[in-house]
Amino acid sequence: MSKTFALDLAGVTVAVEVSEPGWYTDLVRRYAAFLTTRPTSWSARLDWDPTLTVTDWPTVEHTGDVTQFRVLAYRGRIDLAQRRAVVYAPAADRAASAIERVLVYILMQVLPREHNGLLLHGVGVVWRDEGHLFFGPSGIGKTTLARRARGHAQVLCDENVVVLVGAQGPVLYSTPFWGHSTPSDLIERVNRQVPLRALYALEQTRDFSLQRLSPGPAVVALALTEKVAAERTSSAAAWLAVADRLVQQAPTYRLGVSLQPGLWEYLHTQVGHTAAVLDASLTHAVSRP
Repeated sequence: MSKTFALDLAGVTVAVEVSEPGWYTDLVRRYAAFLTTRPTSWSARLDWDPTLTVTDWPTVEHTGDVTQFRVLAYRGRIDLAQRRAVVYAPAADRAASAIERVLVYILMQVLPREHNGLLLHGVGVVWRDEGHLFFGPSGIGKTTLARRARGHAQVLCDENVVVLVGAQGPVLYSTPFWGHSTPSDLIERVNRQVPLRALYALEQTRDFSLQRLSPGPAVVALALTEKVAAERTSSAAAWLAVADRLVQQAPTYRLGVSLQPGLWEYLHTQVGHTAAVLDASLTHAVSRP
């Protein structure tokens, strides 16, 4: 007999129905910080299909508001109009990954269309009681950055975070969707929201550096590292509109990161005793010995 729990993900509420009772307890424990009793606007069913194996030929098909996919060891269907989704996993150890593929896709589509928000691929941290978002392509060093944040900042998530843009400024929200390769000792799923102070586009450099980006290049930097739903014109247009509002309200910097430790100490020297002193004219670099 299936069981259901509900999640609140930055205001997007989803009822998750789990067909296999043995999977339910682990999933509820995993998402405990995000459980809600609020009415839900979406439903997603997680089902079992023991015949599924990892495919070498992933497929994603869009027909109107319906998206069907077969990726890795999962298959599923998402109906944006009906606000329903179903995903199949072959075993318990793949259950969380399966449902998160659906939940991430829902957020990616719904946030810019309906909530003036974005799901962003990056490391979100709380530093000096303000939110800071570090983003960049896979392999740029986001997990390393999150690991080295210990003792300096609270990491909200190292893979997916949400930013909502409102009249009082952008707000950074945590999600439970950490990287699949993140060591378990680094993962702490917390449900928290804080004002977003700044965004940082990461690039690997010999020395640490920090340079302010104007709004146009800032949006481009975000777009180059995000899963923008370009196959849906309305979603892509909404994403760009929200991204433009975001970079108008929160400064975006190109942050050169060295492979050597010392990033947080470097940021401390640049930011001083409060993040408010980050200045639009900051365009210098600091060399490490």
